[in-house]
Amino acid sequence: MLFPVKIFSTEEPYFCPAVFISADSLLAPALCLKMMQPADDHPSSHMFVMVEAEHVFYYETGRRYINKIFYHPKLEDEPAYHNVAIVKLRNPIRETITANGASIVACLWSETKLRSDKVYLGEWFKYQPEQNAAFRWLDLPVLGRKECREELTKSKAVIPEFDRGITESQLCVKDKKNQTMIEFCEARTSGPLFMTLGTTVYVVGMPTVHIDDCNVQVEVFNRVSSYLDWIEAIVWPHLEFV
Repeated sequence: MLFPVKIFSTEEPYFCPAVFISADSLLAPALCLKMMQPADDHPSSHMFVMVEAEHVFYYETGRRYINKIFYHPKLEDEPAYHNVAIVKLRNPIRETITANGASIVACLWSETKLRSDKVYLGEWFKYQPEQNAAFRWLDLPVLGRKECREELTKSKAVIPEFDRGITESQLCVKDKKNQTMIEFCEARTSGPLFMTLGTTVYVVGMPTVHIDDCNVQVEVFNRVSSYLDWIEAIVWPHLEFV
């Protein structure tokens, strides 16, 4: 599995989850980053990335400072449906493969349909400011849109951010056994959603909004495939994609 990545600020006591998609670019939840970045402050002055495998970095005690953040252009209009940002580093990481052969960089899943009915969520929980949060991988089944809508209806939760309902650009997960996890409504970071095919790890989803209603047993993610053109134009601007 990929190493989990944290984005920190020297000005705030919390962090945002992220995933490398190239040696100098990461995907991260935009709403989390917005909380960390004052409107009049440039991210390069206080925001940096660290990973658990700090031997990947060769200076500044494992820090890579951020050069620029690209927020999705529709974030302000529909935050729940476009909660994604691309984070560009000042300097790329020098190694993208660890000593045991694991990749630090995830591939982007380009199709709407997944090739597995199981996905993985890496998240920090027991999450409080100025405390070390625990980390876990969750092995979660994917729900269809109809089943997801039924779950949300059954919970009677009011989620105004989903004013267009659950769309084709989104996917839902649920822990049916509910044995390995705290409730989705409790303090936790959530984070990118992954799928593995063989030894290749793909990022397939990004968080929408936190639902603090404990009657809701599902979590909704936005499909990375729906952002693909926007991501590729920023991360690989000189390449042509078919």
